Amino acid sequence: MGESARRTGPPPPPRLWEYRLPGGWTVLAGRTEVDNDRLSLKLARPDDWWFHARGLPGSHVLLRARDDAEPDRDTLRAAAAVAAWHSKGRGAGTLA
Repeated sequence: MGESARRTGPPPPPRLWEYRLPGGWTVLAGRTEVDNDRLSLKLARPDDWWFHARGLPGSHVLLRARDDAEPDRDTLRAAAAVAAWHSKGRGAGTLA
């Protein structure tokens, strides 16, 4: 019996890393390709900010949008750093 034939009910929730940034911001990062897809395609909202290390395998990273504020430069840099950390370029120095 195949994997899909055994599975009943909804798929398990994606496994994510969650980071709390100063100012009440939340960053989510997928742990696997399946988690990345579910994060980007199912959990992401239209106003969320999406990050990924360019040209390298790695996590899809979301900075959750807030109704009461726009992220400042430091918050965007911190979210980008999470994407760099969870990529194959982690030890490569500067990532674009």
